[in-house]
Parts: sequence; structure tokens; C-alpha cells
Amino acid sequence: MECYSFLLIYSVVVEGCPQLCKCYRANVTCHNHRELQYIPKLPDDTKVLIFSGNYLHVINQNTMSNLTMLKLTVLVLRGTVFKLCQRCFFETAFLEKIDLSGNKNLTIYKVADTLRGIRSAYLHTVILNWFYWRKDLSTIYQALSVPQFKIKTLISEGNTLKILNFTSLSRHLPELEYLSVKFNSIQTFITDHAPKLKTLLLDYNYIELKANMFGTPNDCFFPNLEILQIKSNFIIYFENRFSCLDNLHTLKIGRNPVKRILNNTFYNLTSLRTLSIGNTGGRLYKIESLAFRSNTIQSLNFSANNFPFTSVSAERFHFNPDEMFNHLPQLEVLDLSENKFNVTNDVLFRMLIPLKNLLNLTIRHCALTTIPKNLIFRLPQLRYLDLSQNHIKTWKGNTAFQNVSSIEVLRLDMNYITVFKESLFPPDLRRNLKSIYLANNPFSCTCKLLWLRKWIEEKSEKFKQYPEDYICSTPIELHGSLLKSYFPSDRECESINELLIAFTVLSTIGIFVVMLVSLVYKGRWHIRHAIYLCHVRRKGYEGMDDVSNILYSGFVVYCEEDQEWVKDKFVKMVEINDRKLCIHHRDFDGGKLIIDNIANGIARSRKVILILSRAMIQSDWCLFEMRLAHKKFLKRADSLLIIMLETVSPDDMPKSLHTLLTISTYIRWSGGLTEEEEFWKKVRRAIK
Repeated sequence: MECYSFLLIYSVVVEGCPQLCKCYRANVTCHNHRELQYIPKLPDDTKVLIFSGNYLHVINQNTMSNLTMLKLTVLVLRGTVFKLCQRCFFETAFLEKIDLSGNKNLTIYKVADTLRGIRSAYLHTVILNWFYWRKDLSTIYQALSVPQFKIKTLISEGNTLKILNFTSLSRHLPELEYLSVKFNSIQTFITDHAPKLKTLLLDYNYIELKANMFGTPNDCFFPNLEILQIKSNFIIYFENRFSCLDNLHTLKIGRNPVKRILNNTFYNLTSLRTLSIGNTGGRLYKIESLAFRSNTIQSLNFSANNFPFTSVSAERFHFNPDEMFNHLPQLEVLDLSENKFNVTNDVLFRMLIPLKNLLNLTIRHCALTTIPKNLIFRLPQLRYLDLSQNHIKTWKGNTAFQNVSSIEVLRLDMNYITVFKESLFPPDLRRNLKSIYLANNPFSCTCKLLWLRKWIEEKSEKFKQYPEDYICSTPIELHGSLLKSYFPSDRECESINELLIAFTVLSTIGIFVVMLVSLVYKGRWHIRHAIYLCHVRRKGYEGMDDVSNILYSGFVVYCEEDQEWVKDKFVKMVEINDRKLCIHHRDFDGGKLIIDNIANGIARSRKVILILSRAMIQSDWCLFEMRLAHKKFLKRADSLLIIMLETVSPDDMPKSLHTLLTISTYIRWSGGLTEEEEFWKKVRRAIK
């Protein structure tokens, strides 16, 4: 029985609706039908007709005949009309609102004649958009000034008007309360009294905001104006431009090339509750300390100004972070999106902490990398926090949200957060959240997200845009899949955690071993030297530098590659006149440790002779012997003789060897016959 009643009611609703139109209750819409060349018969209860984009070029009394018996209150005829007769709307006796927008072939005079022919005493709203008339609307004002009309709303947008004449408008339409002339080319603003005007929309024109444009305190042109929009014009200065607008509660002046906002610009607007200054095109460079001073402003939109709220900007006196919002005791809503911040300093903190009554804070698209610490706690009334479209990767939950229980809506969507840990959302925060947005983050679908998956499962109604916009980014095998499809068990994650712990421990041990080996290798000569010192002390070699223990004129340090030169040339040319050298391959005692042979050889030699070559500095034993020679040199400066067998770059030498070369002399081997004789003389003289 209930289904039958529904069908019966439905048939009553659609009865009489034209085939090419849509009907709902008392509203009929006939839209974009090229074959519809007339206004069809409509249901008897029709009150609203929207007829747009059809093939109706001429409107006369015959065209309107199907409307004469209706109590039509709203008539919209958009887009295709070429011709109107003067009395075509004469029979629409109940008409309250007419919209003729987009019929660009109609002249302003033809439209004025047609409006003058309306006989309805209820007409209060006229919409005439996108005609491209370019002329002053005085002809329209005059046509609507017939005694039976009480025009309260006039909308004329997109008509490339250049003049707005309030003298003519006020004389003909004294009851006007709402005027919109957006998207024109208005340059000339002829001001005059409009005592009943409440809403004035002047967006997207070429108006300059001049002094006394709205009157003076003693002679106000718009004493009852409540809403003023003047976005995207040629406004450079704001100061002293809004005198006497005592009833203005909404002011939107964004998209203007403003360079500075001076002190007390809005202070005298004693009813102002909503202020919007956004999209200034990056031209704004200075905000004085009392610029936003107001005892009444509740909502401030300062978005998309690209203003540098940074410590550098503050130091240059472009703004004062401590005073910026310190004189807005009633502020509840603040939007600072698309500006520049640096959360590593305390500028944002200093700006916001005076706002004890703030309920709604939006900081989108500001490249924030974290959530400022201890800030939210200082905003005790905050209910809505939007930090979406930033570069946030993580934050410290115990400093960002600790003891925060007021937030009901939190937006962190479209950031760079991969893992959501329990520590990021303290219990007080989670308990009071009603809505949370985490969508479009690059989720890492691993066991690190298990806590988040459990939270979503328990409170799925809180997570907005879930599951369609919660998509895994990593690991690669889950890239592009829904987070909802990833829900591992506790046991799976425990096993993974055990493996992870084992891997971490082994990795730590491995890293420690590698570091230890690296340190040992890097300091191997220091270690060998220390071992040698201990060894010689234990063996009792401390006193071998005594003259009575000297057996050799010199201990020769050379590498295997230079052995032939040492044996065939150096030894033969030096060991004359009772000189005797200690040579590895000849004089080391068999059966002893190499280190003991080296220690004994150096201790029982008057000098240590370094045969320096590129091969020598690559030899571990030679470098060890060099360190022992260095020690002997520090005790007695004449104990070291360096023979430069071939040129070695300082960059290739150990630092200690390079130091020896800079503080001691050396003899260079050249190999030429003339120079060779001089070379051996110097060597023999050095080895006395």
C-alpha cells in the first residue's frame, strides 16, 4: 500500500511537465535544447521558470502566452534572445525576480523598454549579466524607477561598464539594498548618497580607493553598508579610506597591489567582523604593528600573500611578530595559508600566542616541515586546525599536542608523512577528535602502520576521505594499493619485529667491528709504535743509545724494490774507513722477531738512514721503521739522514714523513756522473 501511494504522488508531481524540461515541485528548468523554439505549457503550480540555452530568438506576447495564467515569481531567460517586445512581460503580474543575462544581442535601450513594460508590483530583483554594453546603466536605472517597483537588488556583472554613477542610481532606485557590478571595467566612481544600500560588490574592476570615497564622518554616503567587496582593483593604499562605515561587518579587499598596511587602518570600522586581505601578488612588504588593531574582528583571511613571516623579515622591521595579532581580542578564525614561515625559530609562536579566543586556524601550503612545538597548547579554545598541503614529515607529539584536548577537526592531508605512530597523537588529542584528515600522504604500508590501522578500524567514522584517498606508497610491491587492504596481524608484525631486532643487533655489532678494524688500521703505526716501546722496555733496551753500545754507523731503512741499489751502490760506497751499516738482509740475527732485530739495529746505530722512494712509502715495515727513526730523531736531532732516491710528492707521503722533510735536510740522488761524486762526499760526511 505504501509503494502504491508513492507512485501516485510521483505521477502527480510530473503531470503536465513538458517533455524537454525538468520539473521539481514549483520549479521548471528547460536547458540547452536546440529544438525548443517556444515556451511550452507548464504545470499550473509553476512559480520558477529557468529557460536557458534554447533556440528562442524572439520573445513577444504570443511567446509568453503559456505563462499568463501562472503565478510566476521568478523568470530566467538566458542566452539566445535576439528581440524583445516592450509589453512581452506585461501579463507576469506576480513577478519578483527577472534574469535576462547573456542575451548579448539586446541593446541597453531595448532591455530598458522591456523592463519598463512589466506591471508586477512585486518586482524587487533584476539580473542583467554579460551584455557587454560598456555604457553607464542610467537608462536601466530610469526604466526601473516606475512607481510600482521597489527594486532592492540589481546585479550587472560582466558588462564592461566604465562608469558607476551613484548620483543617477540613488535618484532612480532609492530602495536599493544590494548592488553587484563585478567583472566590469569601472574606472570612474561617481559617489553619492545611497542610504539603504547594504551590500556593494565591486570586484574585478579598475577602481582606485580614494580619500572620502565613502563619505566623511559628518556626511556618510553609505551609512547602512554592511558588506563591501572590492577585490582585484587598483587599490594601493588602505589608510583613511573607510571613514563613517559604522555598520560595515564584512570587508573583502584582496587581490589588490597593496604594498603596506599602516597602523589603525581598520580600527574605526566599529562593526567589522570579517576581514579578507589575500592574494596581494607578493607586493606587500610592510605590516605595521597596529595594522590589524580592532576590537570587533572575528575572522581574518590573510592567505596567498607570500609574505615572509621570518626572523630576517622581523629584524628588518617589515613586521612585528609580537604585535602582529596582539590587538585582536575577538579573533576566532585565522587563515595564514600560502605565506612563508620558518618553524625552526619562534616567529609563528610569537605571532599566535596572544589569540586566546582563536577557534579556527588554517596554515595550508606554507612548506612547513613540522608542527611547531608548544604552540597548540597555548591556544586553549582551538577547535579546527588545518595544516594540509605542507611538507610535514613528522613531529614530536609530546611537544606539539601534549595536553591538547580542544581540537575537534585536524587536517594533515597532502603532506609527506609516511608513518603515523601512536606517540604523534597523545591520548587527550585522540579522545576529543571528531574528524581527522590524513588522506594523500605517502603511506609506508609496513608494520609501523599497524597502530594506525587499528585506530582506523576502531574509529573509521573519524577518518575523512577514507578509504579511497589512503593509498600505499611503499613498499614497492604495495605501491598504489589501498591502505585498507593492508592489515597485518599482531603475530606477523611480532615475527617481523623479532627479525628486525636480530638484524639490528647484528648490524650494530658488524658496524662496531668495521669501525674498530678501521680505527686499528688507521692507527696501526701508532699501535705498533706503542707495542715497540713496551717491548723494548721489557727487553731492557732503554740504555742502548749510550755510545758504548754503538756498533753501526747507520741503520738503513729501505724497501725491497730498492735493495739492489742499496747493496750494489750505497753499501759499497759508504762502508769504507771503518764505517759499518746495519742492513736487513745481512745483519739481522736469525731466529729473532723482526721487531727485536729492528729495535736492536736502531738502538745500536749512530744514525738512521731513510732511503726515500715511492716504493718505500708504500711498505708497512718501512713506515714502522720510520716512526722509530722519528722517535730517535726527537731525542737527538743529528740521528737522522734522509736520502731522496727519487722524487716523492708531498700528497703521497704520511704527514709525519712530510714533517721530517720540512724540519731536516736531505741529500738527493741524481744518478749523473758529475753529481754522483758530490753525492757520495755528502753522504760520507754525514755518516762520520
